[in-house]
Amino acid sequence: MQRIESLNSSKVYKDIDLAKKSKIDKDDNIQKSCFKDELANEIKEIVSEKKPDAKSTELLKFSKHAMDRISSRGINLTEAEISNLSKALNKAGSKGIKDSLVMLNDTAFIVSVRNKTVITAINKENFQESIITNIDGAVIL
Repeated sequence: MQRIESLNSSKVYKDIDLAKKSKIDKDDNIQKSCFKDELANEIKEIVSEKKPDAKSTELLKFSKHAMDRISSRGINLTEAEISNLSKALNKAGSKGIKDSLVMLNDTAFIVSVRNKTVITAINKENFQESIITNIDGAVIL
């Protein structure tokens, strides 16, 4: 008789263990689902940070070297041209370009997309037989 009771009692424990395991599996699925949702939200935030917005056009900077070249080569930039240069920089960034050549009218600008900085400027007269290195893309306007 005791054997039957012990078998029955072990079966009850096994059923409880299976019920607990089922609950644990459900909890794991909930945790995985929450993690998946959190990961998706993080990815959305990162992607939205990379999208250009109105403020990103205001962040265009000119290095001291670029300012010296623009001045010494007599390159005049209007606000519209600076805005176009900034838009080109944003387009280059959206394509994953890090350092770019931007052609605007008859002037070439070497820009660091990551730093949103114009590194140098070359006008048509100084562009003869020039070799441009260390760029990974070009934007022609």
